[in-house]
Amino acid sequence: MKSQRAFSTMIAFLLVLTTIAQSQTSPKKTTRSATRKPAVPSIEMQLVQMRHDLQSQIDELKVRLSAKDAQIAALQNQNQDDRNKVSATGDQVQSIDNSIQKNASIVSGLQSSVTSLQAQSNSVSTSMELIQKTQENVQKGLDAPVALHYKGITIVPGGFLAGESIWRQRAMNADIYTNFNATPYMNSGEAHMSITVIHAL
Repeated sequence: MKSQRAFSTMIAFLLVLTTIAQSQTSPKKTTRSATRKPAVPSIEMQLVQMRHDLQSQIDELKVRLSAKDAQIAALQNQNQDDRNKVSATGDQVQSIDNSIQKNASIVSGLQSSVTSLQAQSNSVSTSMELIQKTQENVQKGLDAPVALHYKGITIVPGGFLAGESIWRQRAMNADIYTNFNATPYMNSGEAHMSITVIHAL
């Protein structure tokens, strides 16, 4: 933008100089009454000065352009570095995702193994309880056996012990069980005989 302004200014300045030069080279009518004007710098000197100014402006524009090129190159390098960093970060994220997926599969495998171990421990605990109950029953059987085993013979001691006694006014020729249908009549001899039955088991 500045270079275009400088160029348009330079062209306008050249046009002014050319008009001045033409006006100086055109024949002048000399009059005696005209007085001498002060000496104006020659056109060549003005052109040299203008060329020098333009050259300095061009050099300044070149310096600025080279500085901008250097800035653009630096920005391009920084952009490339940023792209490289982004790609490296993407690779790291991908590797982290892969490791997370592997860890998730390992964790799921561990969870399934833990559940299977818990089921096994539950079954083992129930079997241990059954074994403990069986051992307690065996120990009770050894401490207080219900039956005695000797050469293929099982002897179960106990049952019950009973001792009963019954007194009857009339002899009925019966055991503990009383059969009232067999009660002797008054005219029979058993009707006048009392009896005591003792029964023991």
